[in-house]
Parts: sequence; C-alpha cells; structure tokens
Amino acid sequence: MNTLKDIAVNSIKLDKAFFFSQKMNNENIIIQSMLEMAKELKMTTIAIGIETIDQVEFLHHSPCHLIKGYYFSKPLPISSFESLYFKK
Repeated sequence: MNTLKDIAVNSIKLDKAFFFSQKMNNENIIIQSMLEMAKELKMTTIAIGIETIDQVEFLHHSPCHLIKGYYFSKPLPISSFESLYFKK
C-alpha cells in the first residue's frame, strides 16, 4: 500500500479473488475501502470475475467504473460478441 503512492498508475483491477465469497460480508469492507481510496486517487477501477447479482448490486452502489464477469456473459469469440453487441 505504501508504494501505491509512488507508482504511476491510473487504474486498479480487483481480481475475482476479492469476490470469492458468495455472501459478500466481510469482503465488502475491504473492497469498499479500496474503491474509495482509488476514487480519491482519481483512478479508474475494474472488478473482474463477477458472478452473482449480489456482487453486481454491491458494485453498482460503489465507486467502481467497470464490471465484468460470467454474470454478464461467458467469454465469447469476436464474431459472437459483435452479433450480441450490434444486435438490432
């Protein structure tokens, strides 16, 4: 944590290991603190490995910029993604 102030970074990624628990109890305090710190440091935040609606709702009400994971979609080939994304 001490070296974070000395590193020239503009984003922080929260890996799926932070969201291991399905209940999201004690982890909430740690995650929320990290997101608030990143916000104060004007960093972009991304949470990956999100699999449950509870995780999505928690992050939606937190200062997290980007969320990705199986909750939204499994990994797709480019053509499948384009078909889904550009679906009319």
